[in-house]
Amino acid sequence: MPEQPLVSIIIVNYKDYSYLDQCLYSLATTTYPNIEIIVVDNNSNVALIRKLKDKYKQVEFFSLKENLNYAEGNNYGIKKSNGDFIVLLNNDTKVQNDWMEPLVREGLVNPKAFYQPIIYSLDNHDIIFSLGGTVTPLGIAFPISAEKHISKVHLPKKRTEIFYCAGACIFTSRELLDELGGLDSNYWTFYEDVNLGWKGRLRGYPSFIVPDSNIYHKWGGTQGRELSKKKLYLLERGRISSILRNFSVRSIVILALPISVFDLAILFYLIPKRTASVKVRASVDVIRNLRLIITERKKIQVSRTKNDSFVSMLMTSRIEHPLIGGIPSILQMVLIRISKVLIRVL
Repeated sequence: MPEQPLVSIIIVNYKDYSYLDQCLYSLATTTYPNIEIIVVDNNSNVALIRKLKDKYKQVEFFSLKENLNYAEGNNYGIKKSNGDFIVLLNNDTKVQNDWMEPLVREGLVNPKAFYQPIIYSLDNHDIIFSLGGTVTPLGIAFPISAEKHISKVHLPKKRTEIFYCAGACIFTSRELLDELGGLDSNYWTFYEDVNLGWKGRLRGYPSFIVPDSNIYHKWGGTQGRELSKKKLYLLERGRISSILRNFSVRSIVILALPISVFDLAILFYLIPKRTASVKVRASVDVIRNLRLIITERKKIQVSRTKNDSFVSMLMTSRIEHPLIGGIPSILQMVLIRISKVLIRVL
């Protein structure tokens, strides 16, 4: 592989102009010399996209006639790209001009891994958006140190292993994405990054944060910051689906009781908010899609080389997620820690 391999940057866009414009403007300052930028537009305003095409001649645009969803839009972009390495980048991000070189250096050392930069808030560069992603044994996933001031967190000084890379920016090799089958389009949006990192970890392919690479992300730029009914539905559906896809049958049986107790706690927490029906609908939809989940699960389980005890070593016992903020912390902590012990010991 050459010292400066081609890197394909894939950006999926849906009904957005201003964020995509500032993202492309920042990418134009990238000092790494060998990149291609591909925008996959999921059936947005044709006139506005045409303006961007005229403004950014070096960018390749693919305008789709339907919304393929975030995961499948990225898969489409990957197929159209030519790079040895791929970056999956959100449209509501801005990059530092030297963000790419550290990622490429790490990728050349180990192409069978996922990498992400330190991601700061676009609104306030002293606030962390993500120092990587983590997940609890109950399936709750969230960005590490999100919305914390840099003075309150320990910023990594060197490449540090994490459970998964935040979907706002994932750098990896085409080889690895091809081996894992890309992103699972059944997630639509949310948890596709969690599932990708989890699948990789089950095969022994790690994820890392690279502190010398820095970008900025608008918190809730395209999805909104509030825990809307749509977001709650997608998060819960993604959480349950990821548990069923990635844990072994043994672990699912072991964790059935703590997960059930936790789910009931979520349900009772949501009743006063009049959103419990959304949680129920997410669970019902998982059951309806069980055949698809089982098909994907078989692919994951037959190719795994690591057991759940190994995978759980990077799972967290901390609680930093809006969905569970109203559930008594002692209950959360007990259930999460019991689950982690059960996976490691039994």
